[in-house]
Amino acid sequence: ATLAMAAAVGFLAASTTNAAAQDGSDVAAWYAMTFTPYGALPPLVTPRMVGTPPIGSRAARAFEIRYGRWSFDGDADDFNTFGIGGHAGDLGFVVGYGKCGGCDGVILGGVDFEWVLRTSNMGTAAAPSLFSIGLRPALGAGVFTGNADVYTLSGAVDLPISVSVPAGTTAHVVPFLSPGFGVGFLSDGSGSDSGARASLGAGIGLVASNGLGVHLGWRRIFLVDGPSTLGIALSFGR
Repeated sequence: ATLAMAAAVGFLAASTTNAAAQDGSDVAAWYAMTFTPYGALPPLVTPRMVGTPPIGSRAARAFEIRYGRWSFDGDADDFNTFGIGGHAGDLGFVVGYGKCGGCDGVILGGVDFEWVLRTSNMGTAAAPSLFSIGLRPALGAGVFTGNADVYTLSGAVDLPISVSVPAGTTAHVVPFLSPGFGVGFLSDGSGSDSGARASLGAGIGLVASNGLGVHLGWRRIFLVDGPSTLGIALSFGR
């Protein structure tokens, strides 16, 4: 059933040969999570990870422009996704569009929520740093433009671990590691499949005190021969 759905998606069918040898639910989960914002767009540094504003103060807001790409080894056709979204306090949202040269486009949308589980001040009084651990559940969906009956749903939970380090007097550098776990559902109108996959995200952001940020992010949803997503983002906060 999974191979039939991959063919219905009309996308990189030849590249699924190695992955298809795995359990069908594994492959379905990978496709479902990858064709939603969770897997299609890179993770990035949030205002809470930077540490501004402090916990309990006014809600931080940020507008974000994100780009992610991935491709199977040996395949010259990349899948590219562009997204716009933002954060309002602890709530994040994104909408996007993904496509490769020889496949249908995918309209994507998702939301996430961020809890700060623990923070700890590090460094010195002159150069304070902030270590934080968070919990970030996310929900997402993707609908293929060539056939509205083909769609994906995903739900995932990440545990972002970050350190916000001052860079001069007007910016912070924030490297992070984000292990996660998710479930995905894939349907082509005539059949469906679902499964669960572990994941790992990582990245770094340079965020200025005026809210302007530049981000580099990477995520791998674990599947044998499955590619990783690499991308960049810009954020504008206040």
